[in-house]
Amino acid sequence: MSTAAAPDPSTAGTAVGIDDDSREALVLFETGSHRSHHVVPPGPQLHEHEGERCLQVLEQLISDRRYVVASGSLPGGLHDAYYAAVARRVRAAGARLILDTSGPASVASAAHQPAQENNPGSGRRRLGAGTAKGQHPSDQN
Repeated sequence: MSTAAAPDPSTAGTAVGIDDDSREALVLFETGSHRSHHVVPPGPQLHEHEGERCLQVLEQLISDRRYVVASGSLPGGLHDAYYAAVARRVRAAGARLILDTSGPASVASAAHQPAQENNPGSGRRRLGAGTAKGQHPSDQN
């Protein structure tokens, strides 16, 4: 998994090497119309040992963290429940996971999370809370 350092200098980034080349995305900005066009080629395929290495690095980094953010789609080669493996490690370290993903990875990860109560009125849902697809938590009464 490629990583990038956050712009905040107090937050360090950690790169985990992979066998394949990472990708470069391009954003073309049209000044006349103020529209942007995103050119995003497919990313690299990760092997199982690379995904496991990422989990090992995560375990080393989260020992003193309260929150971990995982965002984006999974690279090819990782199973849909990979974020569930991330969540188990984060929980075992006593931290909380903020997951921003969609599709099969989101569904598989939610299925592996313990059910937690929704926080009505917050506009946010915790994984495993059982919100039906396409419904906002506040719509379930």
